[in-house]
Amino acid sequence: MQLRHATPALVLSLLALPVFSSPDSTTDRYHFEIEMAQVTDLSELGQGEMELTLHLAGELSLAFAEDSGITIVLDTMTGSSEGQGLQVTEETLATLIGTTWTAVLDDKGRLSDLRADSASSQAATQLEGIVLRGMFPYIPPGASAGDTWADTLSYSSSTASGSRESTTYIEYTALGDTTYHGIEAMAVEAASTATSTSYQDAQGGLDMDGTSTGTGLLYIGSDGKYLGGVRQVESEVEVSGPQLPAVIPVTANTTITLELLP
Repeated sequence: MQLRHATPALVLSLLALPVFSSPDSTTDRYHFEIEMAQVTDLSELGQGEMELTLHLAGELSLAFAEDSGITIVLDTMTGSSEGQGLQVTEETLATLIGTTWTAVLDDKGRLSDLRADSASSQAATQLEGIVLRGMFPYIPPGASAGDTWADTLSYSSSTASGSRESTTYIEYTALGDTTYHGIEAMAVEAASTATSTSYQDAQGGLDMDGTSTGTGLLYIGSDGKYLGGVRQVESEVEVSGPQLPAVIPVTANTTITLELLP
């Protein structure tokens, strides 16, 4: 399960549903799920379309320190895949479990300075892009029904096998008070647009230019803690390189779910 490699599974490098948590928390645990259906069009190479579906699920522990530092640990990870392209394997999933990141909350309460505790694999870097980048969105103090605001997230990453840059613009709308799994909460609608550029050393060098749009709902507890939510993302990626005779388009629909565990 090399989640960022050649044409399959490129679209998972998208903004995950943001998470907000009060800085006085000790440890929070979240369950996440990712469902993705992807089509890689190889018509220009005389091979037709390659379809892949992917399901990933796991749990994260987030430990908060008084100085706004955060330690994030991937406690569990499961997955399956069907179709053509790179497949999920138990071996790759096993190597991901225990991956640890450190980060801090910036002056807007967003996750920043995110770093893995060791040289991360492509799969770990991809998971970081899906679930961790974009956690803890900017929620204005006192936000209430009808309020709207926007934020922009930019980040870059680099590994021995490639690099990536991404910018995401998000518009938020507070919908009002509700309950989520029996807990009083404020529902917030999020709509995003994103652009990304990536480079991988594979196959003589691959350039990947992507765009995406996303919509979703997140739920904020009365204490400011993120309770859960779902986000749907539609994306398009164009893959090119000196070894490819034509640009390869990749499209996908991805659903990302996060839920605070009791």
